[in-house]
Amino acid sequence: MRRSTLSRHRYIIRKEPDISKIVIASALLHLLFAALIAVPLASRQKEFRSYIVNIVEPLEIEPAEETAYRGETNAEEIQKNAEIKHKPDASLESAKKFSKEIERLRAIEKLSALKKLKEKSSKVQVVGKKSSGRILPSVHSEGAEGDADSYYSIITRRIWQQWIYPDIKTSGLETMVSIKISGDGKIISQRIEKSSGNALFDRSALNAVSKASPLPPPPVEMEIGIRFYL
Repeated sequence: MRRSTLSRHRYIIRKEPDISKIVIASALLHLLFAALIAVPLASRQKEFRSYIVNIVEPLEIEPAEETAYRGETNAEEIQKNAEIKHKPDASLESAKKFSKEIERLRAIEKLSALKKLKEKSSKVQVVGKKSSGRILPSVHSEGAEGDADSYYSIITRRIWQQWIYPDIKTSGLETMVSIKISGDGKIISQRIEKSSGNALFDRSALNAVSKASPLPPPPVEMEIGIRFYL
């Protein structure tokens, strides 16, 4: 019974591990691990250093498609600007049109004036030709009659150019004015030989004769009648 009791209280005594050895082993493991990490990093750093490039300032490189598009856009803008420059100004075009319209109206006015002059010339006639019989020294007797006919046309034109007849609605008016022309072309007398019955019309005929004086020197001294009618 005593042996069994002793066997129950038997203790097992073990030897404790050496701490210093554990610390040394751990340190060696850490150093080995650090060496394994440091070697690849050093080799990579050398590789990176061999490919270092120094950039002075940043450069922007446009894509080829964008550059081509901008080139086309610039060309189109230049062409549009050129067309705008060559395109005449609207104000200049309107001024030219206005000038052409004025010229057209002036041409119409001239034609109208010529028409009135032609109508008026047909309403002034030389009638009742009388000469003093004394031929001027500058005219030969053989050509005196022909020169006189030409002279009548000249003075008729000169008188109707000065005639401003009144704006009246009455038609069928007729006035006869008798004038005497001296050798130097001056009208030395004028009188109403036949009245139209309208004082304004008669006065316009006398004014036309007065304004036409002096007339061109006649080939012979003469007294003629000028007929004005509407």
